[in-house]
Amino acid sequence: MLAEPPSKYSVDVDLANELNKLDFKDRVKLEEEIHGVTCAAVTETPELLKQALADFDSKVNALKEGVKPKPMLRNVIRISSLGEAEAEAAKSKCYLNDPDIRLRFLRAENFDVDKAVERMSNFLEFSSEVFGDYVADRPFAITDFDSREETLLANSRTQYLPFRDRSGRRVCVSVGACNFDYDTDLRFKILMYLHWVVSEDVETQRKGVVFVSWIFDEDEERSWQHALRPKFKSTFKPYYVMHWKSIPIRVLSYHHYYVEDTLFFRSIWALYVFHLKDAERRKAFKSFFGDSTELLYKLSGFGVPTDLLPISCTGKVKTANHSAFLNVQRAKLKRSKDEEEIVECPRSEDVVFKKGPGYRNNPGNVYFRSLIEKYGEEHHVADKEEKYQITLRVLEAVEKINGRFLEWNKKRKLWLASKDRNKIRTKVASSIKQYNRQRRQQEEQLQSSIANAASIESSFGNVSDSSDSSDPNNNTKRGLSKEYSLYYEGTKRRKLVNLCETSSGEFCLSPNTDLFGSHTAGSAEDQFCFGRSFFPTSNDLNQLTTSKTNPL
Repeated sequence: MLAEPPSKYSVDVDLANELNKLDFKDRVKLEEEIHGVTCAAVTETPELLKQALADFDSKVNALKEGVKPKPMLRNVIRISSLGEAEAEAAKSKCYLNDPDIRLRFLRAENFDVDKAVERMSNFLEFSSEVFGDYVADRPFAITDFDSREETLLANSRTQYLPFRDRSGRRVCVSVGACNFDYDTDLRFKILMYLHWVVSEDVETQRKGVVFVSWIFDEDEERSWQHALRPKFKSTFKPYYVMHWKSIPIRVLSYHHYYVEDTLFFRSIWALYVFHLKDAERRKAFKSFFGDSTELLYKLSGFGVPTDLLPISCTGKVKTANHSAFLNVQRAKLKRSKDEEEIVECPRSEDVVFKKGPGYRNNPGNVYFRSLIEKYGEEHHVADKEEKYQITLRVLEAVEKINGRFLEWNKKRKLWLASKDRNKIRTKVASSIKQYNRQRRQQEEQLQSSIANAASIESSFGNVSDSSDSSDPNNNTKRGLSKEYSLYYEGTKRRKLVNLCETSSGEFCLSPNTDLFGSHTAGSAEDQFCFGRSFFPTSNDLNQLTTSKTNPL
């Protein structure tokens, strides 16, 4: 059962005490990684990988053969002493003997071998609780969900964003009810499945995952208070702690965003932190209260692409990207060896060919645009053969950083890695041409603006070559009288702040003003001026000179 926090319990004090245990350098390092400024992952070398895998092999088998044998490790064998052919056969017999699988747990613990072996053991124990004993023989898949569970999986409030954040990290977002309305076993079954899928990617293993909870009442009927909160005690199982100790990826930070700042949600916040016993997770925990706009601004400060959050402007949960995610998993099960590579989420180096802000902000596309800008002018003036070579240079520059060119298949709703260099080169050439067209349009608009400004300047009248020492700003060159030039300079300054001078010498923002800002009759409530043109026309000057009342 969940215990309630003491009456004098303070979340802020509790979290601050955890941070105070760190020295200054460690705290700065932690904050920089949480904000995506740096990555604390170990620099990998062939020697490090070889030694770590050998130590892992030795210790996991020692755990299997210990005083208290682990039944979930029954298929694990010593692979470090096997030949290449034998190691390949062992890998095909059980996925747990695959070095790539073991590296997931090593990277999750930053190559601390003892912790990595413990995490793998926890993973198998916990997965067997929510999936079944077969996880010791094969990895679980989407086919292990029955029809009812698969429907709930498709409507899950916990999803992975379709793109990485600015630092290349994956972002797991829980919104609305955060699946607390699901049965506890199913909720954690979905979580473990999602974590296992995204942990296949090496970049994700190295850079880790950010967890974001965006908590609010979806149906606006206080469902958290009336329906979800009572379940915390009636259906509570010790899955929460087991879940964090077993996921096969490195967790960098935990964010809680409460759209409603009420006493109830403050209590939920305190309850969560009170039961958050893991010191590492306490240090990386962040929480905020406020309205949606303010919270989105705070979340963007951590590098998370807020425009991809699965929430509409009306507060409805979106599942389109999550459905595409599941569609990729089904397609991978049916994929043949000769088929194009299916990509669940583009890597930081990948270039994606699809319109939209989420795609333009992809780190690989940012680098691709810098190459286009670099070679744009050169491509514009080059001949046909030189243009061909320039497009090849751009293509090779992306490939040099291990980037791929991905195309969105509309029919299948997934990314495919293109291998046709001719087709890729054509798309690169098209991108350069589009950039050059946009650049020329911007230049034309600039020239047009300059010409319009010159035309307005010349509309004051005949330009005189003479200057007057009493006219330091040379307004006489614009065809303005000396009397008007003095008034004009004062009015110019006032117009910069949209102020108008009244006949009594006061300033107002009234719409009832004459040509040059003098107040005319009107309601005392009229306090806003929606502007006169900055430069007067020739008709305006005639009105000034023929007016019986001199505004000066």
